[in-house]
Amino acid sequence: MNSEEVSKRILDIVVELEAMPIVFLEAMEIMKDDQFSYSKLSKTISKDIALSARILNLVNSAYFGIPNPVTKINDAISLLGIKTVKGVIMGMAMKPMVMTKRGHELWKHSIRCAVASEILSENLKIASPEEAFVIGLLHDVGRAIFYIYNLSKYKDVEFLINKGTDKLTAEQSVYKVDHAELGYAFAKKYQLPAIICDSIRYHHSLQNSSASSVTGIVYVAEKITQDKFEDSIFDSEVSSVIDFELSNPLEFREMVFKRSDSIIGIL
Repeated sequence: MNSEEVSKRILDIVVELEAMPIVFLEAMEIMKDDQFSYSKLSKTISKDIALSARILNLVNSAYFGIPNPVTKINDAISLLGIKTVKGVIMGMAMKPMVMTKRGHELWKHSIRCAVASEILSENLKIASPEEAFVIGLLHDVGRAIFYIYNLSKYKDVEFLINKGTDKLTAEQSVYKVDHAELGYAFAKKYQLPAIICDSIRYHHSLQNSSASSVTGIVYVAEKITQDKFEDSIFDSEVSSVIDFELSNPLEFREMVFKRSDSIIGIL
């Protein structure tokens, strides 16, 4: 059985994922249009009581300091801004996938990586910030699927990694597919845009990406937001593909954590 067949088998088994794309894709479809209707987005959000509560909770929090209570979703969206609302929507959509302690840490890392990708996209004028955010959020979705499918087997992966095995090689050894391949299969299954699928597939192998500058953004964002942070973000192989540098990675990391933690705290 090849990796594509293994991915299909795993995705067919992991039924818990079904709730995520419905929320995610419907909201993203609405927000694709620069002139989208706030009313239409409000109606979509209002279908989910928990999501509505989170958005109202956020807009009424001390962080925003709005003097009068906000009780309408449409008003909340206007006050928060589309980027913040998008972060809440996608963060909420992913959270049920990763409710174990290990999964919760992955969820936080994914949101931080999404925020870092968005900022890099804005500053470097590479791709759209919205797409960069989504790619950052979903870049490790394959790992989340592994956790749901068989968490105990991922402990075998971590054992191999601790022994010095490369992460993708360890996953291939245990699952017969790695998280980049599995995430790609997930993105293809739900017909996400090609640039998102490609970046998920090749975020560990930029040289194979058809959109290496976009994938490079996520590569850097992941390096920046890892728990074990190293100042050296670019190795020689990657530097030949990515044509930008960060003058102060630690300062950028601190900014990303501050911005993303405001979303994580509410969710």
